[in-house]
Amino acid sequence: MQIRRPVVAGSFYPEDVMMLKKEISGYLSAAKGRVEHKSSYGILCPHAGYMYSGHVAAYSYVSAIDDIKRAETIIVIGPNHTGIGGEISLSREKWSTPLGMLSVDDELVAMISDGIIKVDESAHVQEHSVEVQLPFIQYINPNAMLVPICMKDQSIKSAEHLAKKIIEAEDKSKRKLFIVASSDLSHYVPSDIGEKTDKFVLESVVKLDVNEFYDRLSESGASFCGYGSIATLMFYSKLRGGERAELLRFASSGEINANYSQVVDYAAITFVKSI
Repeated sequence: MQIRRPVVAGSFYPEDVMMLKKEISGYLSAAKGRVEHKSSYGILCPHAGYMYSGHVAAYSYVSAIDDIKRAETIIVIGPNHTGIGGEISLSREKWSTPLGMLSVDDELVAMISDGIIKVDESAHVQEHSVEVQLPFIQYINPNAMLVPICMKDQSIKSAEHLAKKIIEAEDKSKRKLFIVASSDLSHYVPSDIGEKTDKFVLESVVKLDVNEFYDRLSESGASFCGYGSIATLMFYSKLRGGERAELLRFASSGEINANYSQVVDYAAITFVKSI
């Protein structure tokens, strides 16, 4: 079995085990008490370097920490930044981070695979959008299995198809699943414009209105890199009976580097289970 080695350890997050644990612990501790625990279908987390977005991701992880601890398999869906590989690419390799190895849920991968969603390791080799989530997942639930998914085709049709395949596999396998949608928001825009634009788009996300989400992305020109990941989780939540999501935290890179003329925006969102 091949191993997918980390490609952004030492740049996006610490390569040293103790430093990495300390950093994640600090982010999670800071978010505790600021966010309410809610039963969740999944979460949206940014995938920038931890110094820029780790504190935002922590809000999502803390909000759903009980569901993450109970999950047998965690599906991480990220965009394909490199352009390498298939339209929707799964991985069967074991994944490593400084915190150790994660086993892929081969059974679930096989169930999700079809003529559109295929195992393609080349899509994952240099892609960071899934990898950046893994140390947080390992810190919270080191025993969880993984299903890594990389979306090059982020169309509404593909997002709906992927969501339905995940539900089909979940029902058949009886797995306790949790989904992490990995995406940053607008890239390299003035802070005030980015916040206005992104919150306009996120209004449709919290309503789980996928059609409006794509319409607003097009209308506003917002450069969400993982919009297909977000849409997949929106579809999944709606199909499971969800009615809403909650914006937990919104921030930008300008808050860290004081450059407000060209920021990248980040959001933490939890997709709340219906009671």
